[in-house]
Amino acid sequence: MIDGHRVPRWLKFPALAILALLLGDSLASQIVRAASEEAWDALVREASAACQIASELEQPRVVWSNPGYEHQAALLITGKWPQTHMKGKQGYMLCLFDKQTAKVEIQEVEAQLFK
Repeated sequence: MIDGHRVPRWLKFPALAILALLLGDSLASQIVRAASEEAWDALVREASAACQIASELEQPRVVWSNPGYEHQAALLITGKWPQTHMKGKQGYMLCLFDKQTAKVEIQEVEAQLFK
C-alpha cells in the first residue's frame, strides 16, 4: 500500500510497467503511421489524376510528386504534346494541387531542364 491506496500488482514490477508503456507507445505510433501513409497515398492518387487531366498531354504520367507542402502537393507530369505541329514531342508540366479545394494550377516546364 502507498498512502492508504492499494498498488496494482503489475506496478510492483517496474520493468513490466516500463515494457507495457513502451509497447503501448509503439503500437499507437504504428497505427498513426499506417493511417498517415494511407492518407498520403490517397492524396497522391487524387492529385495525380487531377494533374494528368489538367495537363492535356497525351499518355500523361507522373514522374515526381511531393505532397509534403502545407497547402499544396507538387507534381511533375510528362507526356506527348497533342498538337500536330509539335510532332509528338515530350512535354513537361508542373502541377500544384490544392489540398483543401482540389483545384489545380498547371504550368509548362521547359524540356531543357530535364536533358
